[in-house]
Amino acid sequence: MIETKRVILYYYFRQTAIILTAIILIGLSFNCGGSQKQKYVIIEGIIFEKSSEKPYSGEIKEKITNRILEYEVKNGLKDGEFNVYFLTGNKEIAGHIKENLYEGKWSYYYEGGELESEGMFKNHLPEGEWRWYYKNGYIKETGTFKEGKRIGKWMTYDENGNLISEVEIK
Repeated sequence: MIETKRVILYYYFRQTAIILTAIILIGLSFNCGGSQKQKYVIIEGIIFEKSSEKPYSGEIKEKITNRILEYEVKNGLKDGEFNVYFLTGNKEIAGHIKENLYEGKWSYYYEGGELESEGMFKNHLPEGEWRWYYKNGYIKETGTFKEGKRIGKWMTYDENGNLISEVEIK
């Protein structure tokens, strides 16, 4: 039972780290300036082109902390596809943002291009079923989120697809 709790905590903190990384990269895209140094500014959460009073609309592509970010902006808000790439060109994160909030399906990838995890966001919080994978494609963990909190049956598997643990979270 102690080992099961340890495994659950590991995967919880792993997913939290992935989500926080995405949030930090989104924030850094403006706070650090990236390859488009000083081209855009944020005022009260709205993106403007420097020296313009009109909220920016268009695509932004920039290099931040050894990653390449591409995303769409509509009327000054991140709104549309959001992608993060490794410097190799392989995709690391693919998702959708609606008016600065994570919405819809998000997928995370290992540097080699293998799917690492996937799930849905609703109002900026994980929602519904999420799956994590080993690099070999076998499922590592599955579980459900409701309003950003783990609920229901969570299952973890070894690298050969064998069930390691099954825990009910209420």
